[in-house]
Amino acid sequence: MMAADQAAEDLFLELLHAFEQQGRNVSDKKNAPTYAPTMFAAYPQGNGTTRKAFSDAMARLFASRKIRVETYGRPSRPYTKLVATTPK
Repeated sequence: MMAADQAAEDLFLELLHAFEQQGRNVSDKKNAPTYAPTMFAAYPQGNGTTRKAFSDAMARLFASRKIRVETYGRPSRPYTKLVATTPK
């Protein structure tokens, strides 16, 4: 179980980095159309990992402070996105 959790976390960080490189922002908000676990599970490089596995990995990554939410956009209409705290 521990190896599967670590693999999901590594894949989450890898896909987060790939999305950042493409200029695609993902969210931590469950109802957002860009909810990271949903986006990553649907992505071909997601390797069949489920949305639930990505969601659990995201929670663990927040707890270990490997990812965080960053604000961007106009001050009058800010947006948020997920970013890795450790460079890839």
